[in-house]
Amino acid sequence: MATQSLLDEIQQLLDSELCESALQLAELECKPRLHDPHVPIPERLALLRTYSRCHSSLNQHSASLHAITEFVSGPTRAQLSSEDLEQIVRDISDARWALGEHDLCLAQLRQIPRRHRTVRDVARMARCAELVHSSDARDLYKELLVRQPNATEAYAFVHSRGAGAPFDGSTRHDVASITMARTMMRRLEYKAAASELQRLARRHRSNAHVVALHATCLFMLDDVRQSRILYERARALDPMLMHEMGAYSALLMQENDAHAVYALGSQLLRTDQTRPEGWTAMARFLAMTGQTQEALALV
Repeated sequence: MATQSLLDEIQQLLDSELCESALQLAELECKPRLHDPHVPIPERLALLRTYSRCHSSLNQHSASLHAITEFVSGPTRAQLSSEDLEQIVRDISDARWALGEHDLCLAQLRQIPRRHRTVRDVARMARCAELVHSSDARDLYKELLVRQPNATEAYAFVHSRGAGAPFDGSTRHDVASITMARTMMRRLEYKAAASELQRLARRHRSNAHVVALHATCLFMLDDVRQSRILYERARALDPMLMHEMGAYSALLMQENDAHAVYALGSQLLRTDQTRPEGWTAMARFLAMTGQTQEALALV
């Protein structure tokens, strides 16, 4: 079977959530080609990533890590370009992250030269540094803010740690407005909070945190349609957004949209398995599909 046809077939199985079948096919067809010197390097790398992804789809992250490290530790390494090696570093760090090995994930990503790091690299490094209480967590979050101003997790982290945050006076005023809106929300004054956030959103239409808070207020006021639109806008602005995603999964459950709940939970868990939002969404999905005991086990 031609490599691209094989990769397409495996991807179709994964898209259909037939993960065990995808892995069986990958074991049979992909694995033998990984060390075949007659297969071009770009094809072998594509086969490796697909094989690794099949393991990850079944939460077999140790097997995924083993496949990648075995490939890069062999004679093939000498044939890899610096760009290839950097991508393999990212693949290894993804496996380390999924295994909860945050210190090793951080160490892995440090191997990528700073000028070559993507926004995702910096975001993952910053979160790992925070989780292992590394002294450079704030510097990494500040770097992330420079490169991605809508990184709300970075915004919250840097601001909460006082002096040195790269915010001007107007932004500090906006933080006060967000704080006031949150206070109103805690008091269940959702209409007043929505008005405050709407005023703030006129000045900061691209601030994902503000948009998500506004969405939650509207959800609590039973404006489900507009709330869902705003949640999706917030996620488009900041794909790594975690704040208010617990409320969003509750909205999707109320709408009986099990597919959307599953998709949201999967994305949140890929972003950060140490936070509750992704697990909550997956528990809701299991409850919606009649898997009550499994849902209770997650929460």
